[in-house]
Amino acid sequence: MPGVSVRNRTTEFQSIIESVRATKAPSSALAVNKRQRTKSDFSKLAASIGRDIRNTSLKLEKLTSLAQRRTLFDDPTEEIQDLTFMVKQDIATLNGKLDELSHMREVNTNKQVSDHTSNVVNQLKTKLMSTTQDFKEVLKTRTDSLQAQQDRRSQFLGATKPSPKMAPIEPRRRQLPGAPRAPSGDSVAIDLGSDSLGAAERSSSGRRNNALSLSMMEARPDQGYQQARADAVQQVESTIVELGQIFNQLATMVAEQGEMVERIDANVEDAQMNVQAGHMQLMQY
Repeated sequence: MPGVSVRNRTTEFQSIIESVRATKAPSSALAVNKRQRTKSDFSKLAASIGRDIRNTSLKLEKLTSLAQRRTLFDDPTEEIQDLTFMVKQDIATLNGKLDELSHMREVNTNKQVSDHTSNVVNQLKTKLMSTTQDFKEVLKTRTDSLQAQQDRRSQFLGATKPSPKMAPIEPRRRQLPGAPRAPSGDSVAIDLGSDSLGAAERSSSGRRNNALSLSMMEARPDQGYQQARADAVQQVESTIVELGQIFNQLATMVAEQGEMVERIDANVEDAQMNVQAGHMQLMQY
């Protein structure tokens, strides 16, 4: 039998392994870096949302203090409207950021990391729901305050309007000679003359015009006040409707998150029961 030549190809085999390992290493490194970057972005966004919720709560505290005022002539309407707009915008922005955070949570495939991120999102949503509910209560307080101010203003203006009316002046002409004297008892006829009569009529007409102008001047500011208050109430009601929609959306998200947690708990309990059953089976042998 002729001799068989043996060739050592170990070095060639190792070089092939190294080349394959080198081609797979970049993709693995990229996957690891992507997961780490996603985790870092999630943490940064969650921290940013937490800070924004705290800042919104501070604005809400100031708005609550202003909305509880019931002064008649020193109502900070403009400041309240500005704060209301800012808080509403903050809540809408935070709601959008929470949606983005929820999508980032779904990217994680690691179960432990996914559970942790789900808890973080759930806590932030609960805080935002609480802030939204507090904002709605402040707006309702503002509506009640506007109504109370309107009632007090109506009472105040009704009490200060002048009620007595001036008695009309009825000048009498001079009685002509030979004319029968009217039976007027103790009345005395005053001779004003035609010139005096015209002056009196002009004076009376002027007073009526001045009174009418004064009443119109008083009505204009009151109408402006009524319109401003109506606009403020309409703005508050519109904001309450928008907040109700955001609140319902957050409540739905939290409810879905709660159902997920319940399913996880049920799976853990089932796994624990299976482990105990397996342990009992092992103890029998």
